[in-house]
Amino acid sequence: MEALADNNEEEMVTKDDYYKDNLNASYSSTKLYSRCETLYEQTYVSKTYEEPDHDYFTYGKLVDAMVSEPEGFVAEHFVRVERKVQPEMALKIENDIKGIEAEIAEKQTQMKEKKEAKKEVIKEKIGTAMMAIKKKVEKKPDVDVTKDQDKVAKLTESLEEVSEDQVLAKGIVSRTESIAELQLKLDNIKELADKIQVTNAMWEDAEETANALRAHPSFSNLTFNSVTSQQIFRSQRNGVPRKGKLDHLKLSPSLTKFYAFYAAEQMTLEELQERIRTNVHKEDLWAIITDVKTCRSIEKLEPYNTHYRGQLGYYQDLVSDTLLIPVENIKCRILAADKLSNTYKTAELFEYTQECLDELKPDVEAWVQLWWQSQQTGVYTSAKAKLGWHQECFTCSECRNAPFSVHPGQPVMVSEPRFNKSIN
Repeated sequence: MEALADNNEEEMVTKDDYYKDNLNASYSSTKLYSRCETLYEQTYVSKTYEEPDHDYFTYGKLVDAMVSEPEGFVAEHFVRVERKVQPEMALKIENDIKGIEAEIAEKQTQMKEKKEAKKEVIKEKIGTAMMAIKKKVEKKPDVDVTKDQDKVAKLTESLEEVSEDQVLAKGIVSRTESIAELQLKLDNIKELADKIQVTNAMWEDAEETANALRAHPSFSNLTFNSVTSQQIFRSQRNGVPRKGKLDHLKLSPSLTKFYAFYAAEQMTLEELQERIRTNVHKEDLWAIITDVKTCRSIEKLEPYNTHYRGQLGYYQDLVSDTLLIPVENIKCRILAADKLSNTYKTAELFEYTQECLDELKPDVEAWVQLWWQSQQTGVYTSAKAKLGWHQECFTCSECRNAPFSVHPGQPVMVSEPRFNKSIN
């Protein structure tokens, strides 16, 4: 096992750093690479593709956070909403606000013009009345023009009291209220930009699943804190830097004592490993990895699936490399709970034999090595180019365009069933 250099040790000190890093192989990124190299490249390297937020992924992350993250984490990273607001709506709302502002400005101009027109009519009447008084006085100097003067006075008074056009004024008030509503939506979108939105129904379901996990008898043995929860491990094996983030890690008391200093960045990896070599007895070199999972139904769950076994085997090697624990002394478990049960949710704990973990390690390692070659050469081949109509990507820019043809525009020759099923 080759330990990473100290300067690399400090490259991923936060969870945000962990997810942004693409220089270390994680199980999930390697799995994506095995599905389609081009999709991996567009997701992690060129970043021209971003996986949409699927409900099942959001659900799993929320449940995971509810049971394994410290208090305050859920409120900081998740927000409960009546219905989801898409961030891309912000631009549309901003444009709508600009359109309404232009509409209001036009109405204000119209209203000003109408007011001025009313004033001109009154001014005309005042001028006519003043001219009539003048003619009367010229014709008969001692004539009584009091009534005429009162009329002029009233007209002059009304000139100052010309009101706005009520139809236009109401329209402006209405459109101003619309801007306020849109601005509130825009503010909400900006506030939600850095948080994961979860609908009320999903939130309630997630709480039930989290409660099912907490109710399992084994949960009381899982203490979630800064030394056990969401631990980030990195190592270098067979020349390839790799990483993993564990939901829960339980170490022997002797190991925990030293690992706590390392987790608090009070000890380097080399110092930690030296303490383990010189101060920890062989019988104290043990660990238990527990990964929290959500599944559609415990009743229909196949715990032997390759994803669970491959991921846990990957984590097992990371912990072994870092803490110098023999792999056979690292138990690997999943604590899984229902997420779509319509009756009541339940949970179960599964532990894997070393044999079923070791079975997949050669395949995983082969993909890690291929990933490393692509990282070094910058060459990524699409699933379509490799597998033709047996590809399962359909997502990257190459595999979604004429998904079965290596030469788009040319027909895909059919000589056998695409699926191994009888064709009627």
